[in-house]
Amino acid sequence: MSDRYQTVLADIFQTEPQVVTTILYPTDTSMPLITRVTKTYTKLLSVGSSRRKRQLVYAYYLGELLQEGPETPEELRACRKKLTTYYYKVAIRTYNIFKDLRVNQLQRTTKTTLRIIKELPEMEYQALKQRAISKTNKEEGKKQEI
Repeated sequence: MSDRYQTVLADIFQTEPQVVTTILYPTDTSMPLITRVTKTYTKLLSVGSSRRKRQLVYAYYLGELLQEGPETPEELRACRKKLTTYYYKVAIRTYNIFKDLRVNQLQRTTKTTLRIIKELPEMEYQALKQRAISKTNKEEGKKQEI
């Protein structure tokens, strides 16, 4: 597997810090979906690359909106038109890799960037999604044993 894969995999298994500051959604649920997508995308673009963790969190939130929000294909198309192809892809991938781990895991990452996530070969992206699911299942199993 590539260095990109190894970087994201290491960050999936990061456990420190145990307590992280939650970065809040830049929108609220009362807004129309298209407005939430636009505002989240604008927030993502306004965060410089020196604020890597914030970029990852906003990409996650954007991916969540795109994956979970649209009720029709037309609504998804309207949302997609607001984004570049790069940010659409990286938002979807970030969300899909980290959705079972939750957004706080992004605050524990040490090296993962949007570019690394975007440039993952498809096979490695799919493998990372499965590793994240496996990690979540193991953690839930440990909680049930206690």
